[in-house]
Amino acid sequence: MSFSAWAVAVIFGGYGLAVLLLFVAARTTGTPTRIALSAAGLLTGTATVCLLTYGTFSGPWMWMWALLPVVLGAWLWLRRYLQSEWMDRLAGKTGRVYSSDRPGRPSFGVLTGYGRAVSHDDPRGGFDAAVEIDYQGHRIAGVQYRADTGAKSRPVPKNADVQQVIDAVDSTHGLVELACPATPALLIKPRLLSEQQATQSRKSTVFEDLRITRNTIGALTPDVELRPVTDGWEPDFAANFHVHAEDEAFARAVLTPEVQRLFVEEPWFRIRLVACHRGALWTNDNGQLAKWLVLNNAYHLAQLAAAIPAQAWRSAAPADEVDSFLARARGYDPGKRPERSFVEVVNERRGSAGRVPLGPTSLGLRTTFVLLLAVLGVALFFAPSDSGVDLGAMAFCFLVGAAVLSKVTYFPGRKSAPGAHTDNAASRTLRR
Repeated sequence: MSFSAWAVAVIFGGYGLAVLLLFVAARTTGTPTRIALSAAGLLTGTATVCLLTYGTFSGPWMWMWALLPVVLGAWLWLRRYLQSEWMDRLAGKTGRVYSSDRPGRPSFGVLTGYGRAVSHDDPRGGFDAAVEIDYQGHRIAGVQYRADTGAKSRPVPKNADVQQVIDAVDSTHGLVELACPATPALLIKPRLLSEQQATQSRKSTVFEDLRITRNTIGALTPDVELRPVTDGWEPDFAANFHVHAEDEAFARAVLTPEVQRLFVEEPWFRIRLVACHRGALWTNDNGQLAKWLVLNNAYHLAQLAAAIPAQAWRSAAPADEVDSFLARARGYDPGKRPERSFVEVVNERRGSAGRVPLGPTSLGLRTTFVLLLAVLGVALFFAPSDSGVDLGAMAFCFLVGAAVLSKVTYFPGRKSAPGAHTDNAASRTLRR
């Protein structure tokens, strides 16, 4: 098998373009546009197959290569259409679902006003789909929006066509909110590695930096003036988090030493911002809203709400609102995790090891890579070699790569150092 440099560039470039077109099609509104993009992606993928066939790359490997963009595109389309189904099941009899086909707005919290958090009843706010449910006594809302949703408070760029493609690829976000008393605005953001203090505990990694960047670009922040609060925090908390507040006294009442330890020890907080304003406690994730995302984020928001002292809420909100909220918060059960799916089982192990949780998409991609490396390793091990290439060494490298990736993904070692996160430690923090 022999390819020129130009042929390799065309093949991989066309293959990447096919995947991109199918990915954009799954996230684009408008049926004609989506059909056109999907057709273009399939045609581009077919063209790469023809080039590969011309280069004598044939047989089952060729068909695996050709079908991968099609399978990816079908999966992205399927996720979009199944979203309304799981929303209906999750809402049940006490919840509500809102979308373009079901008019209405969530009954509390914030929506996006072109990148800023505005009140749920503000006409500037917008969203693509939302579900409102009861969870552990709390009212929870899951909202999907795009970066350009809501009132446009900034000019549209001149290269609108390019911007639309970029938005279709990476501007969809999932917002999960927990109803709470109306308080001054508070924002807690994890620090990137470049921002962490070298003399203190460095919790995050390069891969977590990527998650932080994806989750915070396009995330909703309070639409009021916030000031940094930098002094007086626990060393580990100060090394790993930024705090911005509308009212410094409220921020300090919320972030007691016990709550600061919860932020440091719980890996979930290390990759996403947490904000409180307009009667909601919320967090953001990049990507399409999913059932697991709503339940997992709701669990951790309820965990945080239960850890915040009652006097912090009483210092900033009317007594009747606080009493009603605390009555709901007392029903929180730290042992009641979201449904024990494969994703949740893996994330429990990762949490015990101080690793950040993985969403279904990330875990699915890692699992695909593990299987691909293992299959390639086994195939090369049994393949006949008549070209002088040591296929056994290549097979060994693939199998070792599969084993290492499997270990760090599914079976990370537990942390034994003081301060490592455990569910029991979090439960003790909440009981105090």
